[in-house]
Amino acid sequence: MKNNLFLFLLLVSFNSQSQKGKFGIRSIEQNNGVSTTFSNYYEFGLNLGLDITASYDHHLFELRFNIGGEFEFLSNAVNQYNNLNFMYGREFLVTNWLVIDGFAGVGYVNFNKENSDTNWIRQTNRNLNLPIILKFLFVNGKVFNMGLNTNINLNSFKVLYSTNLILQFKFR
Repeated sequence: MKNNLFLFLLLVSFNSQSQKGKFGIRSIEQNNGVSTTFSNYYEFGLNLGLDITASYDHHLFELRFNIGGEFEFLSNAVNQYNNLNFMYGREFLVTNWLVIDGFAGVGYVNFNKENSDTNWIRQTNRNLNLPIILKFLFVNGKVFNMGLNTNINLNSFKVLYSTNLILQFKFR
């Protein structure tokens, strides 16, 4: 995973130098928040994410790695997931202090569920997913933005929802 991320960053840096500044890394974000699956039980947990966004003119391309876990209060089950998404998006300037970014794309999710009723035998689901993300960013300067990130991760076994606090460092 680290080798793939390094190669992606290396490729983006070479492309940004060769195309006169049109394509390059726009920002790196770190996300912390809560996640849920809204099933019949009360499932809530933590969610951590890392986003790398590149831009080409007004188009945004985002690579997102996300991990999370949830605890079902009524069934004593534990959910764990990680996903890797590639998304396309656009930026909308609402005011001089508020920016909305919208993304949609495709990715891969690995979802594990363990239950005390089955002696904690792990049930694993791996599948393609369709992430839809809406970010509300408060502009604090030219380099640093802060905001909220709402995610819906559509797949064939569970729909994952999360809301995160964004810490964004912009390069362009």
